[in-house]
Amino acid sequence: MEERISLDAVKAYLDQVRELTDEIKVQEKVLDALRSDVGLQSTGMDQVGSRSIGHVSDSVATAAMRLYDMDQSLADKRALLNVVKGRLMGQMDEMQTPIYRQLLLCRYILLMTWSKVGGMLGYDVRQVYRLHERALIEFVEIFQKDVTSSQSESLYTTY
Repeated sequence: MEERISLDAVKAYLDQVRELTDEIKVQEKVLDALRSDVGLQSTGMDQVGSRSIGHVSDSVATAAMRLYDMDQSLADKRALLNVVKGRLMGQMDEMQTPIYRQLLLCRYILLMTWSKVGGMLGYDVRQVYRLHERALIEFVEIFQKDVTSSQSESLYTTY
């Protein structure tokens, strides 16, 4: 028997974009702080005659390596965000009701607030909440189909 997916599970699934975006913003702030720290520390140049000899301390080298690693991690996270957005938009494109598709797109891909979604769609926030519930119900069917098909595909690929 097929297990039904709850609306809370679908909301969590749709919230991946928001979560990844928040993680990226935090990581960007950390990177900016680290870049400014490395920039301040790496200006310690000694003058020898008319030549400058740069002394890079172990802490600056460590910070530079950390900066590089974090930059790579951030690039990976941005790539994952694009993949997740693409997958979600593909699933939303399968929805039969255009207003539901547009509502989910505005809320979960464009990360609009409820009031902005309402303004965009021409509804007050209370009506948007009701439409959202119905949109999730429609989306569950698509998500359920995708989960079921990927489970059956994984059964065939293991042999």
